[in-house]
Amino acid sequence: FTREGEERILFLGTLDSLNGHVAREKARALEQHLAVQSQELASVRHDLGVVAHQRAELTAQIEAMRRSRFWKVREAWFSVKRKVGLTDET
Repeated sequence: FTREGEERILFLGTLDSLNGHVAREKARALEQHLAVQSQELASVRHDLGVVAHQRAELTAQIEAMRRSRFWKVREAWFSVKRKVGLTDET
């Protein structure tokens, strides 16, 4: 500590060893950052897989609805409404 109460760090060694220490610390920090990014990427890939699965299920459900007798009657009803002019849809 200095007379003013400031903390000072004293390094005892060569500049080469200091540079090596700094390089190792940077490498360690980068490895930790990479590990965090890898975990986030794995999470995003998982979420994407879930969304793709849900989309496939919903697409199959919509196709099943369109093939149903109800849907065909519904489409015929809307076609009649359009021909008669009971609706503004095209």
